[in-house]
Amino acid sequence: MFFSGQMNCCSLIVLLTLLVGANISTIAPKNKSSKKVNKASTAGNNGVKKEPKFTNLAGSAAETQTSKLAPEDLCFEEMLGQNMTSVTVRESVYDQTVLGYVTPWHNKGYDHAKFLGSKFDLISPVWYQVRRLNGKVEFGGLQDTDYSWIQEVRASNPAVKIVPRLLFDGWKAHDLSALFSGEMSQTAVVEKIVNFVKEHPFDGIVCEILLQVGYSYKLPAMHLLAHLGGALKQHRLQLIVPLPAPLRSDGTPNMFFTVDDFKRLSPVVDYFNIMTYDYTTGPSPGPVSPASWITSCILFYTKDLPAVERSRFLMGVNFYGYKYKSNQNTPGEPIIANGFLELLNKYNSKTKVLWDENAMEHLFQFGPNEKVYFPTLHSIKLRLQLAEKLGVGVGIWDLGQGLDHFLNLF
Repeated sequence: MFFSGQMNCCSLIVLLTLLVGANISTIAPKNKSSKKVNKASTAGNNGVKKEPKFTNLAGSAAETQTSKLAPEDLCFEEMLGQNMTSVTVRESVYDQTVLGYVTPWHNKGYDHAKFLGSKFDLISPVWYQVRRLNGKVEFGGLQDTDYSWIQEVRASNPAVKIVPRLLFDGWKAHDLSALFSGEMSQTAVVEKIVNFVKEHPFDGIVCEILLQVGYSYKLPAMHLLAHLGGALKQHRLQLIVPLPAPLRSDGTPNMFFTVDDFKRLSPVVDYFNIMTYDYTTGPSPGPVSPASWITSCILFYTKDLPAVERSRFLMGVNFYGYKYKSNQNTPGEPIIANGFLELLNKYNSKTKVLWDENAMEHLFQFGPNEKVYFPTLHSIKLRLQLAEKLGVGVGIWDLGQGLDHFLNLF
């Protein structure tokens, strides 16, 4: 069974309509109009095959249009060739807002942010944690701060915003109760965070708290975010809030963060980053981020919003995949570029690939027991087109996990 979850028929119709040219007026929060995508680079048939099928990656590279950045019919030489494992398009070619996360455990992302800064509007180094130790709120991860790297990123793109992630990490129930016990305790934490941002060469923060506190403390956490966002705005600093996908794999709302919640925080939050990935969680191979589900998740919030409000949502784009072993009844394991390339090298011409038409993702068959859903230029291109049509930006998790040539599309 290659596909998991239920695809909403209406959502799929909406998705296909968007990808074939529905006209949604957008007001982007930035202007990249002078940097157009080379039409030869994006030529294609919108990525939908009439019938999904396995193809062999040993096909001749000469049979492929090398001018296409995102070919649908992959071949082995292209996946491993020098022209497809390096960034050949260094300038920005994508008009929507792009947030890129950089993590200390995937160092390649630091170089991408530094040398390809013009492709990004927001860079979020994943450095810091907010913790409560012995009754006091403290910041962790300070040793990861890299001031010289920040300078190099800004030298590459003076307009880029550096917005490090601040994760509320390890908070127990009694810690949260103390934090939310009254206005004074929340005010003290907000002031501590704002002063921290002001003391560093940052333009704001990504504050990840809602995912950590869950349903029980959602309302007081939203109150804290409203307070924090207002305080940051006074100093012209930005606030980005990550959110889980609003829909389960069966298409039903999880009701964790609703449209009313968005309206409440909208005045003080600059961007909402929707984590539209990790769709499949069981042992059976399934897509990481099926396109029809992404569409439904974004429309859940944006279908009735004007263009300027839609542009403040960032659609999550995964640069990682999942590996499944048919002889093990366990959930898929995350796999990043290095592991994926190792499998390609190991199985080379024996590798087979399936285009999952419903999910608009590629599934790789490595030998008899290993299947991998991993992003490709084609699947990413389709998601960027989708974000553009929906009038939203994108948030990449994370820059160091993917193949280098993914960034040719941004």
